Amino acid sequence: MSAQDGEPAFPFFDENGIARPGMSLRDYFAAAALTGIKGNPELCRICSNVDGMTQAQAIAHMAYQDADAMLEARKVKT
Repeated sequence: MSAQDGEPAFPFFDENGIARPGMSLRDYFAAAALTGIKGNPELCRICSNVDGMTQAQAIAHMAYQDADAMLEARKVKT
């Protein structure tokens, strides 16, 4: 897991007591964004028109763009 992925979202200890990082915060944010994207038929329709990508690839790309924006927003001090 790299620094650009954010910290672990769900760290845990496995059955042998070994610390595991779980999914990255970036993956967690992307999954949350994916839920909204897939729930919006208009966004899915737009994603079917992205050159060189399947609809699924375009939707995944959009979800990670949103996740990256959320990670950047966390760095801003209000």
